[in-house]
Amino acid sequence: MDAALPFRPQGTGVLLAVTNLAPGGASLPSAPTEGDVCYLVYNPSGQSDSWVGYGPTSAAAVANAVVPLISSPVATQLPNGGGTFVAPTGTLQVITLVGQQFFAARCQLNSASVWIAPGFGV
Repeated sequence: MDAALPFRPQGTGVLLAVTNLAPGGASLPSAPTEGDVCYLVYNPSGQSDSWVGYGPTSAAAVANAVVPLISSPVATQLPNGGGTFVAPTGTLQVITLVGQQFFAARCQLNSASVWIAPGFGV
């Protein structure tokens, strides 16, 4: 990472192999355990948009990794803790969550590889 960037990696990230099937499990990046943690989320271009579910347990992250449909939109407050966000193809974004979050993802079509790295900043 460039010294001029406001994001500072901390810990070990995870690479999510994303398909259009429900994920079989979730990954937990090695991140700080206290306070808010920034997560750098990278979905390289040429892949599919991915919906990333996160939560305090692997089961919560897998349950939250859903692709919204017009007939059944995703609720903003999910009952099992955590939530979901979209990682559009070709984007690099930073989200802030509490530490110790599991991540799982799903895409509507094809497949993708989403990199999630914990850190500080932005």
